[in-house]
Amino acid sequence: MFEVLIVLAGAIGTYAVARNRLERLELDFKEHVKRDDDIHAKEIVVHNETHKEFNMKFDAGFKRLDTVIDRIIVLEQSTKDHLGLREAEDKFVSHRELQLHLNNIENSIKHIEKNSDAMSGKLGELLDILHSRN
Repeated sequence: MFEVLIVLAGAIGTYAVARNRLERLELDFKEHVKRDDDIHAKEIVVHNETHKEFNMKFDAGFKRLDTVIDRIIVLEQSTKDHLGLREAEDKFVSHRELQLHLNNIENSIKHIEKNSDAMSGKLGELLDILHSRN
């Protein structure tokens, strides 16, 4: 009978220890779930804040891009009337080229004057011939 009491006491003790340990594990598990939920809730808040921050940065970037595109359009319109390097080279000449053009014009004028003098001399002879025949 004493042995039955020892076995019974051992079974009750084992049950009490197992029950106590199970309750402690349940409490630990509840705390763990609560901490996990808190962490998860914080992560959601951080995620939402990060998401909002990224959206704000993207919006600001797109607004800057729109502003830059508008400025480029304005610059293109204002520089459309300006001469480019090729057009400027086509329209304007260097000092040396200008001197050559002026020399060519002077030579042409001298040649025309020389030819006109010769022609006026021949016209004078022609007039003399016509007057002498009359």
